[in-house]
Order: sequence, then structure tokens, then C-alpha cells
Amino acid sequence: MDSKKTYFISYTTRTKKDIAWAKWIEWFFREVVGGKTIIQEYDFKLGGNFRVYMHEALQRADFVVGVLSRDYIESANCTLEWINSENFVPLRIDDCAPNGLLKYHIYINLHGLSRDEAKSKLAEELKEKVRSSKEPEWPETPASAAGNSSEPDFPSLAQSNLPERNQYFYGRGEVMDTIHTQFQLGGMICLKQKITGLGGVGKTQTAIEYAHRFKSEYADAIWWIHAETETTAFNDCLNFADAFGLVPEGVDEARKLSPAQLGKRLKDWLETKHSWLFIFDNVEQSEVIAPYVSGLQSGHVLITTRERGLKLGKSVDIKLYTPDEAAKFMRNRLEESQSLIGGESDLAALTERLSYFPLALEQAATHMEHTHIDSARYLALLDSVGLKVLNEKLSNAANYHRAVTGTLMLSFDKLSESARQLFNLIAYMSPDLIPLDFFKRQREHLPQPLREDFGDELRSNGLVAELLNYSLVKRDGNFLNIHRLVQEVGRETLEGDETYWLGICVAAVIAEMPGMKDFSCLEHRERFEHISSHAAGIATYAEKACGSVADKEKQIAFIYHRLGLGDSELSRYDQALDMKKYWAKSIQIAPSLIAT
Repeated sequence: MDSKKTYFISYTTRTKKDIAWAKWIEWFFREVVGGKTIIQEYDFKLGGNFRVYMHEALQRADFVVGVLSRDYIESANCTLEWINSENFVPLRIDDCAPNGLLKYHIYINLHGLSRDEAKSKLAEELKEKVRSSKEPEWPETPASAAGNSSEPDFPSLAQSNLPERNQYFYGRGEVMDTIHTQFQLGGMICLKQKITGLGGVGKTQTAIEYAHRFKSEYADAIWWIHAETETTAFNDCLNFADAFGLVPEGVDEARKLSPAQLGKRLKDWLETKHSWLFIFDNVEQSEVIAPYVSGLQSGHVLITTRERGLKLGKSVDIKLYTPDEAAKFMRNRLEESQSLIGGESDLAALTERLSYFPLALEQAATHMEHTHIDSARYLALLDSVGLKVLNEKLSNAANYHRAVTGTLMLSFDKLSESARQLFNLIAYMSPDLIPLDFFKRQREHLPQPLREDFGDELRSNGLVAELLNYSLVKRDGNFLNIHRLVQEVGRETLEGDETYWLGICVAAVIAEMPGMKDFSCLEHRERFEHISSHAAGIATYAEKACGSVADKEKQIAFIYHRLGLGDSELSRYDQALDMKKYWAKSIQIAPSLIAT
């Protein structure tokens, strides 16, 4: 770059981060490059006409330097600035993806760099490239020297099992910056941080985005662990141990380890490394992950939990979207269907009606895409279903739930009878890793037409596709995952009928759980692993809804008995002892069942 040139710094004033970057970049071009600069912060006077200032700046500037961020890409004024520039130099300051014509501009990436690294990167990239009269190096390597050639030293990416990145993820930049800063300040010391907030605000998705965004900083391992129950946490930690060669006896034999024994193996390995990230998702009790994280001296642990009072590391709370963030989310989510957004007032009314709740907004966008209705018509449809929403702004937890309920009911009504039956059943199961094979094996206990549909692979896949269409579930191979608030709303819609659906769940789960002799078979052990957390959830709901009914009381006690038996057979004695009171209850209530 030439010190005699004039540089117009193009940026958005929507965020403090963009403004701070713009000031620093202006300083660099003024003091380091030595050129003249134009920047809104200092050169656009209060009371003046912004568009006139913009026009004059574009006329005077030799180069337009864009402070490229997500907000910059969405800004209409910034678009006018870069699209009317003959010499545009974009400097990328966050993890944004340029779209449209903007993606054809080569940018300089400053995202994630330190101050000194950014200075060096800019100086190198802006340096004018001069053709040399000296002959360049010969591109071919002589065969005799092949053994001595040195390959470029590229950083290796850590082995990981991260879930897929959410292409519609939006916002939460401050949350991720806070988490990243705290981890960096910790240096070589092991730090634990937890992401907290109301269910459905995006804790899990923020953790996924953070891991993908900063994965280049971890050289040893990045591992995702479903930590809602001891079983899921144990299984995912065992998968880690297997992936890194820590179970020489084999996975089946290692299942006999206690959580403490498995945790010691993990911690012994982790203590020899310093560049790793463990993410424990949906932790409800600190005791579930204690065997794997207590006493660690290095590395990073990130936790997501609904429990703000959980005593595990520094808390970073996620709030609902602001009105501006909710509107931006909808524009980004419906990028390929902009006509559905409608007018700004319609969009503002819709996002307010949905309480700026991420889950509700995602549900609305999915429904709008599927039915091709715009914001105004969707808002009218919300009114027509009979949902009574307070006229005042919805700002408390009960109203958040009410908004989500209204949105989900629209999707429920679109489901076929079989798909709704399937949804009614999974509403009572553990939300993570619901095995589809369970419904196929136990279809004789299912109601019609669901029973018949699960006898045909194409039709059963169609049922799952219906739930996926409305974002009611997510699929992970042969398993389904469902959001807790979605389940809660689903259960509320079944008030008065819950004993019927729980009765089906209880009968199917009893038939699915193996007996004592069956644990010698690997298939039955795996079946127990897949169904145990769901059996516990079903039994808990059944106890509340129909535990006083004699027959159901016996069945519930029998489920607890089989859970204790399974944990005992798999040498998880601590978990088996937790079932002690239920075993005693089982012996009193259903000795004939237990004998079988």
C-alpha cells in the first residue's frame, strides 16, 4: 500500500467490537502505512447528512477498507460503500461467511489473531509484491534429494467427535468471546466453565459453535459428552478411551469399569497433554461428571446445564435474544426465502409474540418455510389457534413457555396420525439418543396405525421425516434427539390421556429390557445400554401419573428392578445400589413379576 493514498474505513456501528476494530485499523493505516484516512468516528460531523459524507468519502478515497463482520455483511449502508468502490480491501474480524458478490473479494483474515500477529499479517499482506529479475527456485525436487525434502509444518487438528456445525447459528458472540477470554487467561491451568440458561435458549448450539470456531487452538483432543445421566456420560467417556487406546482389554470388558476407574484412565492421559477441550452437555448433577473432571490440572472443560446453581466452574449465562437479534436471526434463517419475512413491522410483531425465544423462532421459521406463509399470516395463525397471549411484552419464564407452546401446537396439528403417535411416546422418554429400533422391535405394543407403519421401513422413515420437517426432533443415525421443552409442551397437550400413552411406553419398555440370563449376550447388553435411561424416565413419569393404579404400580416397580439388575450385571454397582429402595418396593409389590 502507498503512504500517499487515502483510505476510507468502512464499518458498521451496530456493535462495540466493530467500532473498536475500525478505530484500530484506521490507526494502522494512518500511523503504520502512513496514508490519509477517512472514518465516520472522526470525519462525519454530528448533524450532517450521512449519505453525503459517504458519497464524498468514496469520491476522495483511493481504497475502501472494509471491517468485515457478520453485522457488516447485513448492513445496507456498508453494502453501498463496498459495492461502489473500485478498490475494496476487506479485513475479516470474525467468523463470518461473505455471501453474494462479496464472497468473490479476497480478504485478509485477522480473526483470532493477537495484536502483534494482526500487525505482522497486515504489514505482510499489504506489502506491494515486486517482480524479481532473479530466477525463482526450481519447482521440481531432484529424486536424490527427495528423502531430505522438508514438508511444510501444518498444524494438525485434534481428534474429535463434535456434532455437525449448525449452519443457521446466529449471535452469541459475546458469550463465546467471554468463554474464550477466560480460557486464555487460565493459561496452562485446567479451567472449567459452564453455559447456563433457560431450556431452549441455545446452550448446546453455542457450545458446538464455540468448539468449531476455536478448534484450531486444540492440538490433542476435542470430545463431546452427553452428560445427562451417568450412563450416557460413561458411554461417551468410554468411546473417548477407546479412540485414544486407553482400553487395551477391549470395550466390552471395559464396560465393567466403574466411573471412577474409567475417569482415572482419562485423567492420567489428559495430564500428559495440555491442549484439549472436553464438552459435557446437559449436566443435571455434578456427580455425573465428577469422576472425569475432578483433580485435573490442565486443559479446558466446557459444561452446558439448565442448573445455574450447579457448582462447576465459572458460569456464563445465555439470555433470550434481544428484539434486534431475533429479527436478524429470522432474516438469516430465511435467507433463501426472504419474501416470507414480509414488512419490518410484521417481523417485529412476530418476534415479540414469540418472546424472542430461539426455539420458538426456529419453529416458526421451519413452519413458514414448509407452508410458504409470511410473518403477517403466521402471526394471524397464532391468534387463530386460541392461544391467549398477554398484551404486554412477554418477559417471564411462564410466558416464554406459553410462546413456545403456541408455536409447537401449529406443528403438532400438521402431523399425520402415526407421526403424532410417535411423538406422544417419545415425549416421555429421555431426550437424547432415542433408539428407533426400539419401536420396530416392540411394535406389537404400539397403537394403530403406528404399529403398521413401523413394520415398513419406508413408512417409518416417513414418520421420522415429518418430525424432522418441523424441527421437533433431530436425527443422529438410528437415534432421535428431542428438546426438553418440546417434550414438555407435548406432554401438556396430552393432559387427560397421559395414562394411555404411558401405559404403552411401560409395556414396551418392560418387553425390551433383558432378563438376568440375557446379559451373557452382547446384543442384549447393548439393548440395555440404549434403553435404560429411557426406561428410568418413563417409570418416573408413570409413577406421577398412574402410580396409584395397582397394575401400573407393579409394572413401574418391575422396571426399577430390571434397571438395578442391569447395572449390577454390568458391574456398575454404585448405580445398582441407587435402585435399592425400588428393589425393596418391587419385592413387596410384584414378587411374581420379579421371579420371571
